[in-house]
Amino acid sequence: MIGSTCSSEEHGLTVLTHKSFTVADLANSCNYIISLGEAEGCASLFAASKNYHGEFSYPERVSWIIRVVFISNTPDPLRQPSYGELSLPYESMLLATWPKFPVAQSDLVFFVLSEGYSLSGYPENPTAYLEYCKSNGTMRREPVLIPDSKVATKHLIA
Repeated sequence: MIGSTCSSEEHGLTVLTHKSFTVADLANSCNYIISLGEAEGCASLFAASKNYHGEFSYPERVSWIIRVVFISNTPDPLRQPSYGELSLPYESMLLATWPKFPVAQSDLVFFVLSEGYSLSGYPENPTAYLEYCKSNGTMRREPVLIPDSKVATKHLIA
């Protein structure tokens, strides 16, 4: 449940409903936030990032949505959240080449590369990361593609 009255699914944040998810779930969640507009969409992301699910991290999954829906106001990509380290080769995955890391974009399809941060210390507050993206980026106005499995597979192997 998100909050005490509504589930994530009722709010359109399908990537927050179950441990397993698809690229379509991520796209649907992003489009739900985009449809709300920046003020209401950010309020929904703030609220969702404060929840906890034993099987996965809400803040981490909320950050994926943020990575997709916010576009940098400069030629440089928005930085990734400081939640720790993923089991990915950081040295070869520079932000200039992977601007949505840990989300990857293949044409119009978005994929999550890894889930589950390792951390020594304290992670960045999800609210602070969202504020950073609001200050340094702009929320998309157009929805993202919701791929079916055939389209997702085509872009995954591209």
